[in-house]
Amino acid sequence: MDMIFGQGNARFERGGVIVNLGYSYGRLSFADSVHDVETLKGTLLRFYKGSRAKIKTVLNNSLNESGGILTLMQILNAARQDHNGIMVYPNYQGISSPGYLCNVPVEFDPEWLSLVGGGQKIELNWESVERLDNVPAYSSSSTVMFLWTIHNGQTMTEHNLIPLEFKA
Repeated sequence: MDMIFGQGNARFERGGVIVNLGYSYGRLSFADSVHDVETLKGTLLRFYKGSRAKIKTVLNNSLNESGGILTLMQILNAARQDHNGIMVYPNYQGISSPGYLCNVPVEFDPEWLSLVGGGQKIELNWESVERLDNVPAYSSSSTVMFLWTIHNGQTMTEHNLIPLEFKA
């Protein structure tokens, strides 16, 4: 059985700084952007504008993750000041893992589960900057590489202009 949209750890990237959090993970979903119009007869017409990636990352302060989490916090602060997003890979397992340019989350709420550092987790909710034309097909056994494109056909790139790819 294939893992769909999963199997990996959370990874974040901005300005050449990469943060891999091996004990943290992400959950990926997609939300359609639609425009509804009701006709005079009451028929509801729905026009799809595309889908946005919604990512929930759970950062676990386990073993040696605290340094990476502190670096991520610095990246988030810099992105806020520059009014830019960062690349989020919810389930990174290699170069072909899907990643999304996301806006900085508006909430940052560390949760203390115990009196020791190892019991801390931080949840961050992300939303992609660009809309996607389709929900991509991706699984752990995917073998064919495709470029990510946005609604007008342009290829999505990382902050350093490397094209984003996914396997299907």
